[in-house]
Amino acid sequence: MQKDFIKNIFSLLFINVLVKVLYIIFIDAEVQNRLGDSEYGIYFSLFNFCFLFQIILDLGIQNYNSKNIAQNRTSVETYFSYVLSTKLLLVFAFAVSLFIGAFILDYPPFYFKVITGIVIMMIVQSFFVYLRTHFSALGHFHIESRLSALDKMLMFMIIGYMLYVEREISVMRFISGQIVALSIALLITGFLLNKKFKLRLNFSLTRSNEIIKASFPYAIVLLVMTIYTRMDGVMLERMIDDNAISAGIYGAAYRLLDASNMVGYLFAMLLLPMFSNLISEHKNVMPLIEDATGLLVTLSTGLTVVCWFYGADIMSFMYVDITPTHVSCFKILMVSFWAISISYIYGALILSDGRLKTLNLVLLSGVFVNFSLNIWLIPQQGATGAAIATLITQWYVLVWQFALAVKQLKLHFRFDYTIKLISQIAIFIILGYLISEYLTYNWVVETLLFAGLGLITSILLGFFRLSTILGPK
Repeated sequence: MQKDFIKNIFSLLFINVLVKVLYIIFIDAEVQNRLGDSEYGIYFSLFNFCFLFQIILDLGIQNYNSKNIAQNRTSVETYFSYVLSTKLLLVFAFAVSLFIGAFILDYPPFYFKVITGIVIMMIVQSFFVYLRTHFSALGHFHIESRLSALDKMLMFMIIGYMLYVEREISVMRFISGQIVALSIALLITGFLLNKKFKLRLNFSLTRSNEIIKASFPYAIVLLVMTIYTRMDGVMLERMIDDNAISAGIYGAAYRLLDASNMVGYLFAMLLLPMFSNLISEHKNVMPLIEDATGLLVTLSTGLTVVCWFYGADIMSFMYVDITPTHVSCFKILMVSFWAISISYIYGALILSDGRLKTLNLVLLSGVFVNFSLNIWLIPQQGATGAAIATLITQWYVLVWQFALAVKQLKLHFRFDYTIKLISQIAIFIILGYLISEYLTYNWVVETLLFAGLGLITSILLGFFRLSTILGPK
């Protein structure tokens, strides 16, 4: 199980980092450069607003689906037919609720065209992600690793054509390009899944009601996490009257945080079915937890340190016009990334165990903390205040999630393992400081040097084992 995890997580990371980093730098960031902070800020704010309603599209079905199929693989075909029909019913509820919310917030008329496009995009994306979960839940991780970056690869080609060949971009063309790419990815995923088992559609209000009831605790988890991670952009646009410039600045920094979060998300996507299997068979989960934590701490600490010491260089490389606020937001958000990424492991562990009541209370308190901090900090510090609110909230949630996982599953970390983990973090911070402070090479060269020394450190401490990755299963 541990070797399977390590092999597949590196396959997932390699494909996703290669495709998604290229997409972020040459497509997503370039769209903002062409549109400007104000126009892009409107899109970013409206996207976050729509994202708050995305829970209705899923209602926890995705996480419940991964856990349920991993433990009952023989019933996947029957279960799929009823879940798919349930999701189709949820599409209508999602769209109606979202537009009612938009009217309540009194958005101007021209915002609704953008909202409509985002709604369509999110519906297609929801079905794409739902179909993908079946491959990891069924143990076909090699297929999942390729599908995980398919949408961004298609967006890279379609939107890249708009940007660099046609040289014409607008918010609506940007949204349309994403819809086309996601639609193609959805069709390909459906075709591949249909080869594994026959896709059918069965409508049953009774079964739909049962599925929604069973997945509802997972829906609460998703809802509260969505609220405290996405409310910042909405509140910035609503609270500060600057034509959404503050939202655009925050969006420029948040783009890199959002992209970095794919690391933790991919870990969780693989770990949830694996944890579910181990727990259902009453096997020890600690070896897998230690391997996952060691790898993710290594990756997230390295990325956080690089972004802290080279934040200004990274932002200048990606954007045409940056200010000190851009850089400060980015640095603060990337420190919160460390907490977010580690939370993915222990969130997946608690989800796989199925006891969600306390987790929901922790996440709900995170919403209160984030909302209160935003109300206090945004009027004073704008985008930087929103970044500080995110930082405090994510570390608050991590501490409580870790404590909950330890108590709920009676986890015991080895003393020598804990010391090595702390040493790894300290060495990375010291290396980052020394290289950035005392060397005078180009920042890319210094970053590569840091990565090389960090890799050697992680190998010596045992967090990165080439024999496991390259050797036979």
